Amino acid sequence: EAVLAASKKSLALYHAAGDRLQRLSVPGLPVSIADFIPDKSFEKQLQSHGRVPHGKREIMHGHGGKKDLEKTIATKYFTQVDKALRQFLRDKGRPLIFAGDSGNFSLYRRINTYPHLIEGYLAGNFDDTPLPNLFEKAANLYKTTLV
Repeated sequence: EAVLAASKKSLALYHAAGDRLQRLSVPGLPVSIADFIPDKSFEKQLQSHGRVPHGKREIMHGHGGKKDLEKTIATKYFTQVDKALRQFLRDKGRPLIFAGDSGNFSLYRRINTYPHLIEGYLAGNFDDTPLPNLFEKAANLYKTTLV
């Protein structure tokens, strides 16, 4: 099986090798979502509305808010993740377990095109989790999906 551990800080793909997880190097797999944050600030996306009389405040409007921008960035990020994983895992037929928060899993599941993604996922942030603990949780989830 393979485990995709995703958080806001990092992303890693692991392969279950015997009784442990081994990190895999995947061409095209982004390191973190920070790679997809645009250089321009959110405020620069706003547009002013018409002329402003002296002493009055300028009216600003934009296309969507901060949540929309975050969703767009996350969608681009997970689309790139899916593309890299689909290419890397295409002939292996490995079950793929997602480890991360529910929002990321929900979005990744909608974007995912890899046919062996397990329906359940490991909920939480695994950035500081020792690999033996992550392996144990992934193995338990995998076993429960076989039943």
